[in-house]
Amino acid sequence: MKHSFFFLYLVGFQIFSQGIRFESGTFAEALVKAKNEGKLVFVDAYTTWCGPCKWLAREVFPDSELGKFYNENFVSLQIDMEKGEGIDFAKKYNVQAYPTLLYFDAEGNEIHRLLGAREAFRLLKETKELMNEDNRFSTIKKLIESSEQVDKNILRKYLVLLNEQGESDEKRLRQYLDLMTPEDWKDIDILSVLLDYSGRTEDCSDPYTKGIFDNYNTVITALAMYPDYQRSLKEFFYVKLAKSFARKIDDKKYDNSVAERFLKSNENVFVRDRVMLTAQRYAEKNKNNHKKLLEIDNILYEKYIENADQLNNAAWEIYENPDASKKELKYALSWARKSVQIREEFYNTDTLAHLLYRLGYWQEARQWAERSVALGREAGEDVTLTEILLLKIQNAGK
Repeated sequence: MKHSFFFLYLVGFQIFSQGIRFESGTFAEALVKAKNEGKLVFVDAYTTWCGPCKWLAREVFPDSELGKFYNENFVSLQIDMEKGEGIDFAKKYNVQAYPTLLYFDAEGNEIHRLLGAREAFRLLKETKELMNEDNRFSTIKKLIESSEQVDKNILRKYLVLLNEQGESDEKRLRQYLDLMTPEDWKDIDILSVLLDYSGRTEDCSDPYTKGIFDNYNTVITALAMYPDYQRSLKEFFYVKLAKSFARKIDDKKYDNSVAERFLKSNENVFVRDRVMLTAQRYAEKNKNNHKKLLEIDNILYEKYIENADQLNNAAWEIYENPDASKKELKYALSWARKSVQIREEFYNTDTLAHLLYRLGYWQEARQWAERSVALGREAGEDVTLTEILLLKIQNAGK
């Protein structure tokens, strides 16, 4: 009896610890079950090729605390958006990014959605908030649509949730912009919305960019505890300033005063030479001057760019060009080395190995390919292509 009791305890513990329990039926069947059990419906809209989708399935959904909450409150379903009912489901519910996490009432009405992967603790927090109807996007949207003038806090919630879903409402954002106080310029979530809108233009005098420029010191102070976000904001404005100056190069009558005034007052933060070089790059790109473009790129990447991903992407872009000259490949090799010096990862060590191989540096290529495979396996990445490269290097050295 003792053994039987222990067995039952063990089975019970495994069920409790299994994470989110996904149904194997259709969406219609999930709705029926939810109605019968007094639950909501959760749909993980994924694709087989989506990396973040795989990460969610592997690292997040098995979480025991998350699973307990979801299994008590939701009928859960995973639907491949490119197969079976997923194809029509994606069209009906406008699923365009993966993963998209959708929440429905038992009648099939969408009440909320979340875009992108997140860690278990964050997903649990966000989902618990949904149990209060006032926090659901469907409720907030109805409030917004029912009146021209709405409470500022509701308007903020609406704009943040809308932006997280990849949607926009410029009319309401301008309305909120007029209501913003100095304290609001410290709000990270609202800043994300404003930056998203700012990124849609090359004009520094749009109300979103100008607003952040006018409150730049407040914004930067607010971001002190988020150094990665601070760096991203700085890089964003380097691009924004450069595009505005590039437009001035192409059109002498263009009013570039907002960008010029901001750069002058922040030259201790933004290097004018870098802005002007990047502006020249955009101008040369418009002329399709490939040779000049490459020379500018090399100065920028060697002297100013300290982002490992950006360096890696630029190097790989040249590697992928079958017509790249030896000079171009050597530039790319230098950027790849710099990327790896900043931070060694599977992707950039793989890029470095490929470039070394293509340039005939087989011994060093082999070292980096082996390093890349090791990093890839450790991170759970597919290292097949790197292993193929390793075989090529080994054969080349014979």
